[in-house]
Amino acid sequence: MPGRKDIVINLCNGDAIYRRIEKVAAISDDVERLLLNDSISVNAADILSVSFLTLCRLDNDSVSWEHVTDADGLANITCSFRGVRDELESI
Repeated sequence: MPGRKDIVINLCNGDAIYRRIEKVAAISDDVERLLLNDSISVNAADILSVSFLTLCRLDNDSVSWEHVTDADGLANITCSFRGVRDELESI
């Protein structure tokens, strides 16, 4: 699927591993094998989650910052992002 080539693998110890999917092979109805751009050496039990990433950039140079309260350090931030086509950008 276009735009679904980059992943982050979050480990139980708090580390994050970023990789790009190069190829996918369906082994069975339940199993797919992914070829990543670089190898990883972790046990399956050490993986907390695997998520797809979407390459994007700020749509403009404007970021809205509204302080809700200074006591707790709470703020609302608003900014617009634009998706980046994989074939135009490299990581």
